[in-house]
Amino acid sequence: MRWHGLAPQTGDTKLAKNSLLPEAIAGYTAQGDCPFLYSSASWFAWQTGAFLNRTGRVIPTSCSMGRGYKVNVNDMVVAFDKKLAPFRLS
Repeated sequence: MRWHGLAPQTGDTKLAKNSLLPEAIAGYTAQGDCPFLYSSASWFAWQTGAFLNRTGRVIPTSCSMGRGYKVNVNDMVVAFDKKLAPFRLS
């Protein structure tokens, strides 16, 4: 069973081990620059949250790294190009 974000038990508020949800929410609600190390997993999550906010999408409820330069957020995949700018939702 694979899951991201909140643990699957009913009412359990523990985050999954690989969850980047706090970083994605911080990016969604941020006013300034990203505080995380460039190209780290936390940086990708923060940038994804900021991207969702800029494009008028909903606040992240789950977030984890995918393969390569991809972030799984909510029910979407945000891909980053070679210049590390988010460019696609699928």
